Amino acid sequence: MIRVLARMNVKPGCWNELTPIFKELIEKSQKEKGCIEYNLFIDMTDETKCCMVEAWETQEDIDAHLDSEHHERLIPIYREKYKGGPTEIIQYRPF
Repeated sequence: MIRVLARMNVKPGCWNELTPIFKELIEKSQKEKGCIEYNLFIDMTDETKCCMVEAWETQEDIDAHLDSEHHERLIPIYREKYKGGPTEIIQYRPF
């Protein structure tokens, strides 16, 4: 299993527009081969910070996810319209 944490920053006040984009991304990603977990968490004290928490069976499953239609279509929308700062993506393996 590989755990992925994608820490993102969003522009203030954009959640009403951004919610359907992330909702579609989450719903479709959760149905992908090898997806164990794919959920978004919003910082409890600063709603401009969020983290996509993912778990995948293999690196090949992650690579297929990154090449999926919904990822290639939805992530650029986030980046172009709603991204409010740097994104940090870290992959972890079990101890």
